[in-house]
Amino acid sequence: MIKFKLPKTIGIRLTLWFTILLLICQIIFFCTTYFFLSNILQKRDFNDILTETSEIKAEFKAEGLEGFYTFVNYHLSSRLKELIFIRIATDKNKTLFKFYPKSSGWFKTEMLESREPHHGNWMSFSSEKFNEEINIYTENVGSDMYIQVGMNSSRRDSILYQFKKLFIIWISPFVLFSLVFIAFFSVKFLQPVRNIINTVKSIELGKMDSRVPRTWRNDELDELAGLFNQMLEKIESLINGMKESLDNTAHDLRTPLTRLRNMSEKALQNYPDQQLGREAHENAIEESERILKILETIMNIAEAENGIMELSCELKDLYEIVYPVYDLYQYIAETKNISIEMDIKKGTKIFADPEKISQALANIIDNAVKFTPENGKIFLTAEKNNNHVEISVEDTGTGVDENDEQKIFERLYRSKKNSDIKGLGLGLSLVEAIVKAHNGKVFLDKNSSTGAVFKIILPS
Repeated sequence: MIKFKLPKTIGIRLTLWFTILLLICQIIFFCTTYFFLSNILQKRDFNDILTETSEIKAEFKAEGLEGFYTFVNYHLSSRLKELIFIRIATDKNKTLFKFYPKSSGWFKTEMLESREPHHGNWMSFSSEKFNEEINIYTENVGSDMYIQVGMNSSRRDSILYQFKKLFIIWISPFVLFSLVFIAFFSVKFLQPVRNIINTVKSIELGKMDSRVPRTWRNDELDELAGLFNQMLEKIESLINGMKESLDNTAHDLRTPLTRLRNMSEKALQNYPDQQLGREAHENAIEESERILKILETIMNIAEAENGIMELSCELKDLYEIVYPVYDLYQYIAETKNISIEMDIKKGTKIFADPEKISQALANIIDNAVKFTPENGKIFLTAEKNNNHVEISVEDTGTGVDENDEQKIFERLYRSKKNSDIKGLGLGLSLVEAIVKAHNGKVFLDKNSSTGAVFKIILPS
């Protein structure tokens, strides 16, 4: 047995389903119209029967049976003569006069004689052979006679047949037109989706610069294409950033590894000199620690970004967290004649990991010391606003280059402007990771030629 499977293409499915839906709507419309048209035509036939009954009754009363016979044969309405049935019967239901149109030859008088007539009564007789129906109305004439006037349904049936015929003739081109029309609009409507599919296929082939063409109709699909392009740009930027980060990491690791190798070779060549060998091993350990620091920092950032950084949070006074960092960098800043001023009052509580927050602050202050010239100043302040604490680190240094503002929190990013200053390019990335792990945020609040202001906002 062959099973029919609907094609998987959305356009074909939409075309078929909408065509079927329109076809069903057309059939429902036809059935409803046919029903109302049939009722209207039947009411018209009944009205014609009642009208003819009134005229026949009046003529019968005026002319009698003989004159009535002449009226029927010569004066009955020509438009209804082939439809009207007339019978005059006694109160005993005995037929005195009858008139049958040729089209109702199947009708027998015995069918009426078997039913007792009643004034104002309607009767219907159907013929399966001729596929017709006769509706008969009975009205009395005096006290001992009845007039029965009927009409067959051939006129009504002819109109309904023509209506059905027109529907059958109409439905075929309608279905064909619907298929073509809906298929055209399905192709037009789904074009943005096909553009996305083609773009994805291009990306799979390695064309990372491929973008989805926009229709600019400002509808949902056009908005989807725009968002998809933004996502592709973000992915491309991330991939390029990853490549750049890997290049920078390789470069940063190559130098200490080369030094480590040279020191080990030097130690082996000069093994007899114990002092020289000791110094070489000490230097090797320093370089090893530098490599481990780079890897550990990258791992900490990755943990924070993935939401798995372990935090030992506790409710602690912010002053107790910041002061040790401030005290440490006081001595470092003195070597450059830089002053650090702290304006943080005791009593401001935050729920955080003290060690991680200290590390984040240390990285920002360390950068401020690096990029602030001699005789400069660094200001460390904090204030509590509603349900969060805002910590600011402001310096009078060289500021952040305008082209670097959007990249300073990226991993291993180092400004070309400050490439001569020693650093890993991971400090601010780690700060951002730690702050986000605490459900806070860090940003460059102010940047100018006279310095920069970094702000950390933490939930209190």
